[in-house]
Amino acid sequence: MFRTLTFITACLVSALISAATATPPIAPNENISSIAASAQTKDREVAEIIDLQRFTNIAYIPEDADLSSIRIKGVKAVKILVKRRSVINPRYCGQRWSDPGGSMYCPSTTDESRVPAYRVKYSFQAQPMASDEYANKRFTFSVYFRPDEFSPELRRALSTSTFHKSAAGELFNLTTWRDSAQQIVIDQPKSVFCDGNYVEGNWVRKNPKCIDRIALRTVMSPSPYTAVRIDLAPSRLEKAAAEIRSWQK
Repeated sequence: MFRTLTFITACLVSALISAATATPPIAPNENISSIAASAQTKDREVAEIIDLQRFTNIAYIPEDADLSSIRIKGVKAVKILVKRRSVINPRYCGQRWSDPGGSMYCPSTTDESRVPAYRVKYSFQAQPMASDEYANKRFTFSVYFRPDEFSPELRRALSTSTFHKSAAGELFNLTTWRDSAQQIVIDQPKSVFCDGNYVEGNWVRKNPKCIDRIALRTVMSPSPYTAVRIDLAPSRLEKAAAEIRSWQK
């Protein structure tokens, strides 16, 4: 009994020493200067602005998607979040009494900036997700354009209720392709696997001195996603607006 209490006491002392000397965790994606500052001044908060890269005309859909089923659903003026602010307090987040899984305040994140944009939304058909009990085969994706990428005439037309979805399809060109992706696999000819058997749930080598030697190699394989690029295309509306401008000169 005395030995057990002594061992437990020693563990508690070791844990307290570790807590007193532990270095506070550093938020991901920090640069070197941020890490140095948080290590020297533990009370100072470290802030990071994250660019969400929302303005992109490329979307990725599953490889089994039916590309012929892609249909435009509409173009809408919206406001989107483009930046997020992440703040970490090294002293607070480094406390041992915080939640083992991490606190919702370490780091704390807030929306930093919302800007006007045009959302172009499409739908397509693909195999249903395994977790979907309704076996839905229809999905959507969206790309976003800055307002200044559209002509003033086009923006005015989009703001009217008479602009139909069928006409929106003429505003864009759609391109699809499959990229190749690097994948690390086991190089079977160059690998050595020791023979053995499972004994009471544990793998036991026939030759105790045998050591597994696993060699890896990089191969190129098709990406599990299809890339869809949406580009602005000259439409009948823009052509007519160009003609009107030419008559006024």
